[in-house]
Amino acid sequence: MSDTYPSAHVVQLAGPGVAGMEQDPPLFHYDVSPEEVPSLLADPVKFLKERGMGEEQGIAPGGKMTVTFTSNTWDGAQWVEESGGPELRHSCCYVTDAQSVCVPHSQPH
Repeated sequence: MSDTYPSAHVVQLAGPGVAGMEQDPPLFHYDVSPEEVPSLLADPVKFLKERGMGEEQGIAPGGKMTVTFTSNTWDGAQWVEESGGPELRHSCCYVTDAQSVCVPHSQPH
């Protein structure tokens, strides 16, 4: 998707161009590092567009985007609720339409 930001690991999971999922709404996965979180939160539409996910791909229609970070992590077998307050860390994010949800991971892919 984005040659400029290869570390973002952008992958289209559903929508036009995805075999067997062409009729579904566009759905993308991307990674965000702790250093990138402030940029994502400051201007999510710009952040995603720079990584190849924009209105042309069905993302952020009308130039609006909501970003949600969960406090749950995947331990390899189940979701675990974390405690201890907010902490910037590597996250895997999923975006469709005007909503992006990010899940913390202990390390990048």
